[in-house]
Amino acid sequence: MLGFGAMRLPTFKDQPKNKIDEELAEKMLDYAYRRGVNYFDN
Repeated sequence: MLGFGAMRLPTFKDQPKNKIDEELAEKMLDYAYRRGVNYFDN
């Protein structure tokens, strides 16, 4: 089993730390899923 931890999703450099770059995060998650990751920890 290979897992993807979502605790440290990418954020915008010029925004507060809690502002997640949703477009980049979605690309990362999709990339992991298409390559066989089957456990996503949030």
